[in-house]
This record gives sequence, structure tokens and C-alpha cells, in this order.
Amino acid sequence: MKNGLIFFIVGIIIFSSCVGCFGENNDLGGCENCENIDEVVKFGANSTFYVNIPSNIGNISVKVQLPNEPRYEGGAPIVIEVGTFFTSNVPYYNTIPEIINYGFVYLTFIWPGTEDRFSNESSEGVYDYGGINCLEGLASIIKYANGISKDNEGYYLFEKIEMKINQSNVGMYAFSHPGIVMTNVLAKFGNEIGDIDWVVGRENPTTDTISSMEIGYWKTNTEDIQNPIYSYPESYSSTELDLNYSLIRWNSTWDLDGGDPGRPYWDLNENEILDENDHVLSYKVPTFNGKRTYSMKLTSALLESGTANPWPNDVSTVEEVNSIWPERITVESYPEIGEKIPNLKVMLLFGEKDHVQVTKDRPHIHQAWDGFFHGASLWVRLNPDSAYSDFFGVLNSSELPANFAPNNWSKAENWGHSSEYNIKKFPIIALTEMADRCNFNNWNDNLDEYLLN
Repeated sequence: MKNGLIFFIVGIIIFSSCVGCFGENNDLGGCENCENIDEVVKFGANSTFYVNIPSNIGNISVKVQLPNEPRYEGGAPIVIEVGTFFTSNVPYYNTIPEIINYGFVYLTFIWPGTEDRFSNESSEGVYDYGGINCLEGLASIIKYANGISKDNEGYYLFEKIEMKINQSNVGMYAFSHPGIVMTNVLAKFGNEIGDIDWVVGRENPTTDTISSMEIGYWKTNTEDIQNPIYSYPESYSSTELDLNYSLIRWNSTWDLDGGDPGRPYWDLNENEILDENDHVLSYKVPTFNGKRTYSMKLTSALLESGTANPWPNDVSTVEEVNSIWPERITVESYPEIGEKIPNLKVMLLFGEKDHVQVTKDRPHIHQAWDGFFHGASLWVRLNPDSAYSDFFGVLNSSELPANFAPNNWSKAENWGHSSEYNIKKFPIIALTEMADRCNFNNWNDNLDEYLLN
């Protein structure tokens, strides 16, 4: 009898302990740290802390920066900034640190297989320059921001923060080529990462032709070099740019504008000699494994020309570019995004003077518009609403309502935001507008006022 009573009491104790291990935020049905849940170190206003997020390729290091106070009574919105991978690998890449001053939780991270020599933090896995490993790593961060997954210590994001956060207002921001990974992770992992609410892409390339600056480049901050082979609308389509690569040649001695010697050029007068009438490409091109990497069509045409013989050691081969670029273009991704994340909202941010591209019709913005609006059937806005620009003391010479595009893309630069202001000004305007629209569920084409009023 005594033994039976003892077993009964022990059973009750075990059952009670197990019940405490199940919680509404535990998607795995258990809590490996339940006995320590009250001992987790919580971070307060203006704090910065680091977490490691499990992924299929290993733990990914994330830096979390907290505001002084949440932007809304319902909690702080969350923004993830996507880092560079073409020309450099900058740990915890952060071009918008001021965003915490506007009540946002700000997440930056380290790509798989890389480390930050200042903090000694690192991410596991193998670095692959924006390939599937990088997509896997970013997907794990989005799930963590959305409250779907925990860090490697077994805690959700909200469990480590004293202030209230709003995991129903999560967005991403990408400046320049990081927008490729931002777009493609939505297409590939859209069913797994949760309902990410909005993204802001600033002057993101869309194809290998654009990424390699084969339609023109800035020689100086004020002097642009246009490739006469490209013309709008003849050369434009929503999925590719049509250039005549039969005129591509290689000059092994060119070294006039910096960078490595040797350069592809368009032999415009077809005299087989590089002269002032020809178009020489810039030395500023993406690099993979230490090699300059041009588009698939240009690389193939260069090989066929026979002028790059022997093939330059620091230029990616046809086989290499054919394995690199298909994973690092976005023009085929948009319909899949629309299917997987139909409520996603998009802002495409661009200036009257693009930071890389020089063509006045802005084909990368045009292709992204075609993809997100027509291909994915999403809510899309080109640049911030005047209600937000005005609030921040910025004058815009022109404005388009959400879900409207220029009636003449050949003059798309006229619809870009002013380039007279600090480079960080317009991302802040764009991010606050998108978060506010999400918070107040106001997706009208035009806004009458700054919503936070």
C-alpha cells in the first residue's frame, strides 16, 4: 500500500514537471531549457547582443540591436539587413544603424563559413558567395525573426528582450547586390520562413548582365560611360537584356583605369584593334573565388572570339560562370514569391542617380517592377510616399502612387528620389513607411499623412 502511494505521488510530480515544459511558443512540442527559463539574460533598451541560430548548414551568428523604446505601443518592428557577397564580405553588414533610433529591432549577421575578426564571432558552414548555403543561412534568420525558431540555447527572440517586440511586423532591407539573395530566399524558402511582411530593395541588380555592369558604369562620381550597344526599349525585356556579344574581344594590356590588367571590350568599329571608338568594360565587376566574373553570354562570346588565348587566370571560365549565375539572378524568382508569400509588400528604392547603373531607363528597377507586380501580383511601390518624404524634410520632384509605374521607362531616372541628400536618408524614410503601413494596415496607393501622427 505504501509502495502504491509512493508511485502515485512520484507520478504526479513527473506529470506536473512535464506539463510545464510545453508552451505555445514551442514549435517542437518541448522546451529543453524550461528549468532555466526564468534565468535567461534579458536585454533592455539600447542593448546589443549576439545569438547563434541553427540552420541546415550550421549555426549562423546574428547581431541584435535594440532601440531605446519600441516604435509602437504594440511593440518594435524588426528589420533584417542582408549583407554583401560579390565584392567583399563584411560581417554584420550595417548601412542603416540609425534605424534603431526610430524604434526598430535591427538584425545583421555573418554569412556561413565566415567570421568577424573584431568580435571573434563566426558562422558555421561553407561560404558560397550568395549561393544555396547563404540562402539557407538567411532563411534561418528570417524564421528566428518571425518567432518560428529558437537560437542554439533554446530561446526565442522575444524571450531575450525586455521590451515588447512585434513579430507580425518583420521586414528585410537590401542595398545593391544583396537584393539578389533577399529576393531568391523568398522564392526558395517562402513556404518555410513564415509570413515576412515587407521588403525594401534599393537599386538591386536582377541579371548577370546588369551585375557585371555590361550596359555602362560610372568612370567618376560625375562621369558616366554608357554602352552604345544597349538601347531602350529595343534591348529590354523583363527577363534579359539583349546585347550584341558578337563584337566582344579581349585586350590583354589594358590597365588604364585601375584593377587587374586585361579587359573585355566591344569592338564597335570591327577593326580588331582596341581604340577610342570602342567600349571597354569597367574593372568593377563581381568576383568569385578571386576571379572577375562576367555574364554567361559575354564569357561564352569571349571564348568564341579566340582573343583571350590563353584564358586569363583571374577571369571565370564558361563552365564556372554557367554554374555561378543561375543561382544569382532574380528574374525567374518572382512568380514563385507570389505563390508562396501572396501578402508580401514591396518597395523599390532608387535615386535619380543610381549608385552603380548609368542607363536612364533603369532596367534593373524595371525588371524588378515587372517581376514583383506582374509576375508575382504583389503590392509594389516605387520610392516613398510624399507624406513620408515631407515629414523627413525631403522634397521629391516627382511621385508615383503604389502599384503604378512610369508611363515611359526611358526617363525612369526622373522618377528617382533626389540624390542631394545623405545616402542613408531615403532608406530610413522607406523602412519607416513600410513598417508603419504594416502596423496600421494601411496599404492605400497614396497616404494623406505620416501614419505615426
